[in-house]
Amino acid sequence: MLLPGHILFLTWLGTAYRNLTALGVEGVRYTPARAVRRLLTPFVNIFWAVPLVSYLWGASRPAGASHTG
Repeated sequence: MLLPGHILFLTWLGTAYRNLTALGVEGVRYTPARAVRRLLTPFVNIFWAVPLVSYLWGASRPAGASHTG
């Protein structure tokens, strides 16, 4: 059950990073392939999971939207 969850998460992460350009985000920090590769690299994934998702969350938030809702 763990492996399908990882595959699903990595697929979602790559798709979400690909959608940043469709949302009009300029200067995206990571390509979709680079984001997924960082999580597939042993030991690197421990340190990069939270920054990758945090950047994705912040970059996909509409301009003018508050962080608290």
